[in-house]
Amino acid sequence: MQTVEEVSEMVHEMGRGRIYEITAAELIKPLTDGPLVSSLFATIVACFAGGLAATCRSSEFLAILLSKAATAIKNLHDEPVIEDRTRPLHNVNYLVSKLFLVGAVDSGLVYGLLDEYKANFDDSDISSTLQLLKECGTELRSADPAKMKEFVLSIHERAALARAETGLSKRAELMLETVCAVKNNKLSVTGGKSSAQSTALLKLVKNRGVDGFRIKGIPWSALTVEKKVGLWWLPAAIEGGLPALDSHGMESVRMILKDNHGSDLLKSAAKQRMNTDVRRAVFCVIMGAEDYVDAFEKLLRLPLKGVQEREIIRVLVDCCLHESVYNGYYGVLGNKLCVSSQSHKFTMQYCMWDHLKTLETMDTRRLGNLSHLLLHLISHGGVSLSVLRVVDWQDAFSMPERLILFLRLLMENLLFSMDDAQLQKLFGRLSQQPACVGMCEGLSTFVRIHMQRCLPSHQSKDGADHLLLAKKRLVLSALASHEDSPL
Repeated sequence: MQTVEEVSEMVHEMGRGRIYEITAAELIKPLTDGPLVSSLFATIVACFAGGLAATCRSSEFLAILLSKAATAIKNLHDEPVIEDRTRPLHNVNYLVSKLFLVGAVDSGLVYGLLDEYKANFDDSDISSTLQLLKECGTELRSADPAKMKEFVLSIHERAALARAETGLSKRAELMLETVCAVKNNKLSVTGGKSSAQSTALLKLVKNRGVDGFRIKGIPWSALTVEKKVGLWWLPAAIEGGLPALDSHGMESVRMILKDNHGSDLLKSAAKQRMNTDVRRAVFCVIMGAEDYVDAFEKLLRLPLKGVQEREIIRVLVDCCLHESVYNGYYGVLGNKLCVSSQSHKFTMQYCMWDHLKTLETMDTRRLGNLSHLLLHLISHGGVSLSVLRVVDWQDAFSMPERLILFLRLLMENLLFSMDDAQLQKLFGRLSQQPACVGMCEGLSTFVRIHMQRCLPSHQSKDGADHLLLAKKRLVLSALASHEDSPL
């Protein structure tokens, strides 16, 4: 641990901020820019980080290192070529798993990372999930069995959705087998455990008291916030002075309700049947915020996980549908949440599916608000147009009247709100998805049959019907492009 002692001396002599930033950057660089690293190398980096935190009696360095690791993962997901991100993701995953095994981070952060991979679920995410489970799955199960059970159920739901859309790869099947092995405490030790040398290093650092400076009680998303203020890695700082989570993760939620006790917001929440503390707290944040930026930041800091976190999107949609006239605030905030987190995007998709099933009993006001919300999300990239694949497109002639009205509102506003290049890209991308071939054919039929003339809301525009005809031709051409694509 000589290197740890030398760096800690530099911290005391030259100031912690600069040394922590430089050191963390130098540790992350070989992981993102270098070749595949070994388990021992990742262990050494994690042990150095934990040892420095224990020696300097501060968790700040761990927070900075984790933030850089999380930012690297987020940036790698923006890399369009999956093969280009597999190696660096493998390396950073190694570091996160070793930081957990050394006691430098709690299980909640690793589960948060697993949730991020589960939401996206491409080949690199499946490989990352498999790697994390092999490295520390057994320890994660021991640390929080209830959370592991929740993760197992949700990953099987996600896999079922992927299987229905495009089928599962062999790697995905292997990942599911590993999940079951972890759940049943039957994960093989071969290839999933540290070497004897790595184990000795981990024990050495644990004995230095690193668990006293563990990063805990914050969501994974907090690590990627660009502008961090103060002691941002502490749960109390994240919620602006609220205490850390209790055993049920509800203390911060109760504090929000206490601050709003007797207010009109809570009375409105009761009228809208916000029947749990989590839903009431999310309602107070959304409806009491100064603007969408204020609401987004406060929602991001809410220490909610799993099922509780999903309530953010569901409450937002409920509030939007409750308005007498559509309020664009919900679209902007909802899109911001979806773009910032695959988990929120995934929840929004399921939420939309649930509401699409109830169109026949939905009043016109709520139906209109739902169409405007979905319009904003689709046109701004919050959700994909493929969210409509749950509609029965087999017979566009005999669709229910309420569904026809909803789709006309959505499609016509979509055509009039986007330029030709945007429409070509949006519908062209849909036509290239094998799972959406049936939807493309049904949507083409719908456009031809049910969009002959503009709705009254657009009739006042000069040449509206002529413009609609031109837009229809463009959309039909883009939707037909799947017929020309190679098999």
